[in-house]
Amino acid sequence: MSEEKKKDSNKKKKDKDNAKETEEKTQDSQQNKNEDIQINSQESKDKKVEEQPKPSYFGEPIKKGDLIKLEMVGSTVPTITEKKSIVFQATNIEDARKMPNFDPKKANLYTLELVLVGEKGFVLDKINEELLNMKYGEEKTIILEPKDAFGERDSSKIEKIGYNKYKKIMNEEPRIGSEFHDEKGRHGTVIFVDQGRVRIDFNHPLAGRKVQYKVKAIARIDKLQEKIKEFIMRRIPNSVSDLFEININDKDNEVNIKMPEYLALQQNLGYIEFSIAYELQNYLKLGTINFIHSFKKHELKSEEVKESEKQVESTTNQTITDKKK
Repeated sequence: MSEEKKKDSNKKKKDKDNAKETEEKTQDSQQNKNEDIQINSQESKDKKVEEQPKPSYFGEPIKKGDLIKLEMVGSTVPTITEKKSIVFQATNIEDARKMPNFDPKKANLYTLELVLVGEKGFVLDKINEELLNMKYGEEKTIILEPKDAFGERDSSKIEKIGYNKYKKIMNEEPRIGSEFHDEKGRHGTVIFVDQGRVRIDFNHPLAGRKVQYKVKAIARIDKLQEKIKEFIMRRIPNSVSDLFEININDKDNEVNIKMPEYLALQQNLGYIEFSIAYELQNYLKLGTINFIHSFKKHELKSEEVKESEKQVESTTNQTITDKKK
């Protein structure tokens, strides 16, 4: 290859590399911009909550059966070896930023905790019990022993599996710290890899740790319509509550929920609707729950119609040709 051609080839390669680098920087910039938008949006929501006037029931005792919105920050209690407290749960962006695994892409998921006071399945039992000793607007730090939080460490929950079996299940090489889930639905963490064996710890990551929760009940939901919306948002957190049309038939104890059209593409929608119906019937003592899906006819523009007709005609002609063959 001549010197001139070599220079030309190197220049093209350099231009290509520069173009690729510019494209990657643009993508990173756009991704960071999108993450900032999500974070700013959630921070704006958090600020609006703070700026709202205090409800008239602030200062009243929290009662069993109240449906409340809870500010909550969970963190580890410092020890001799770990002197710094680590935040592992938060309901606002400011505290969520302190979490080691904070994900800006999920900024809209750091929202107030919905709790039906006195019922299991919302918060840890000890927190639920302590809420009954609190008032609305009161802030309290609750310290939990391991047995009341995520359990004591259990050595029998540390198991070994074959290297190849791990790769078959997870479709990747095992690494210390990697998450693992088996055929039984159990979740664990890789703690050791050696000589064709992988050691998995199926204990909760916070098992054996004393933890603390700073909690504050800042809202009580009283209206049935709003309660229904809160249970819907509990299962579909990225949605907008006002997009769900709710009609309550008091006579038959029946509820009709008209779902937003875009949710038709939601994965596992049937399971989500089943979960919503179960919670409304179990916790709010409602009867039949009907989910209504409707699809409006969208008129295509003349250009889109012509293009669509061309595609149909082309596909039809190709099918006829294939059959003749």
